[in-house]
Amino acid sequence: MFDNLTSITFEFSLDEKNQTSLKKVYGSIGVNKSSNYFTNASTNLENSYAFVANESLFATDRSHSYRCNSRTKIDNFKNDKNVTIKSIDLENLRVQPFIDQPFTDYAAGMF
Repeated sequence: MFDNLTSITFEFSLDEKNQTSLKKVYGSIGVNKSSNYFTNASTNLENSYAFVANESLFATDRSHSYRCNSRTKIDNFKNDKNVTIKSIDLENLRVQPFIDQPFTDYAAGMF
């Protein structure tokens, strides 16, 4: 995505009832004028910028996976200086946090 200029990291939590949920979404974007995406960016913006959004999504039992077939928009990112991430859309995503054994396949999906 964007010639390796971006990354997205999900932070999940586990509560006392063995329920997992997505708590934070971290994103970063590297602004580089030599890429095809930021050709009009000011030279003083060339840098890597980090963003974070506090979320409370995808709550389910620890033994289940998350499956997001329809689009879910995350749009409450805290902006960094003069660069803004407006939103991230998640679609066709499946993740399973907190696996205790070697991963072989997803557990039952929660939608």
